[in-house]
Amino acid sequence: MQKLKKAILFLEDGLFFIGKSLGESGETFGEVCFNTGMTGYQEILTDPSYSNQMIAMSSPHIGNYGTNNSDTESERVYATGFIIKSESIQPSNWRSEESLSSFLIKHNIVGIQDIDTRALTIHIRKKGAMRGIISTEDFDTHNLASKIKNIPKMEGQDLAIKVARKKKVVLAIYMTLCLNTMQKLKSFQQMYRTMKYLLLIQMVCFYRMDLETLLL
Repeated sequence: MQKLKKAILFLEDGLFFIGKSLGESGETFGEVCFNTGMTGYQEILTDPSYSNQMIAMSSPHIGNYGTNNSDTESERVYATGFIIKSESIQPSNWRSEESLSSFLIKHNIVGIQDIDTRALTIHIRKKGAMRGIISTEDFDTHNLASKIKNIPKMEGQDLAIKVARKKKVVLAIYMTLCLNTMQKLKSFQQMYRTMKYLLLIQMVCFYRMDLETLLL
């Protein structure tokens, strides 16, 4: 079993948590937010709406079913960091292709585990979202406090341009499309066509109508 590095999560109000590394080693920053979901961590990481944010999962065990190439909401990971209580190091699911940690390393995402994510969630709920740094290299709180002042705040950032799809899609005017959403729309369209023609056939059989008349 690989020995995990020491890691720190430092918040802009001075609160910090000491834990162990998750995913890639190094340093990352972003606005710290939380998610209460027990599943869906891969979709959350690849959701464009989490751009420039570090996500804390309040559920204690994350990574139970691993990751795969199908359960993604976009072509890349948009979250800048990942914060969990404990990773399930032996994922159990027939669709699993790699562990959560391997997935994070592949996408160069720095994370932290083995901290009290529920205490962190309560703190953020009371104080509001704030900037933070995850590091496996720098543990000097004075240095981290100085670094955090240079992190841009979310207010005023035009993230829509950053996360916009390169391929033009008509619906992108109204919403940020995720890959899973597009796949579901395509499936629905195919199902709609099938149901439409099945209904027409039933009407022809029941009313003995001319099919060409119905299609006009």
